Amino acid sequence: MESSKLSQLWFDEYVPIEGTVDLVRRLKEAGIEVLFLSDNAPDRVAYLDSRYKFLGKFTGGVFSHITKVRKPDQKMYKAVLDIASHPAEECVFIDDKPHLLEPAKDLGMHVIAFKSPEQVEKELQEIGLNF
Repeated sequence: MESSKLSQLWFDEYVPIEGTVDLVRRLKEAGIEVLFLSDNAPDRVAYLDSRYKFLGKFTGGVFSHITKVRKPDQKMYKAVLDIASHPAEECVFIDDKPHLLEPAKDLGMHVIAFKSPEQVEKELQEIGLNF
């Protein structure tokens, strides 16, 4: 397969999960700081942002290509805590890969294993985050 076709397949493989974009929007509109922690490569990030305009939906975040470490390296999680407005105990880390939750939990963050936007919203409310 031609390299450009392979790249396009890799770019197009990612599609936001219905309801997730709305959840992020509602959190941010409620004044809740919403940060991302991403291992995506710069060219894929540029493509996805041009297609979905997702970076502006977040307050900020950290990319592994900037930190030079990837999840689950604890340095990655510390980098996002360095820009967060709250201490780890007041932060929630959400990921769909359970093994990537452990470093956040070890640093004192609440963690949620993503299964659906509805489930995440319910768990956020259970820990007292109302929006």
